[in-house]
Amino acid sequence: MPDMGGAEMMRHLASRQFQGSIILVSGADADTIMVAQELAKTRGLDVLGSISKPLTKQALAEALAGRT
Repeated sequence: MPDMGGAEMMRHLASRQFQGSIILVSGADADTIMVAQELAKTRGLDVLGSISKPLTKQALAEALAGRT
């Protein structure tokens, strides 16, 4: 997202009452990703999971299955 950071994207989605689910993908450390996931949840977003970069097919499949 070259024009928008993750926190800004979460605010954007929440302000528009986004009803879908999201998976967070980040190169940040695990603690930062956990905080971002909690921030998304407090904004009312449905977080299926989070994935550390690099993204793999297996990690995506697990997140989509709700196992992350």
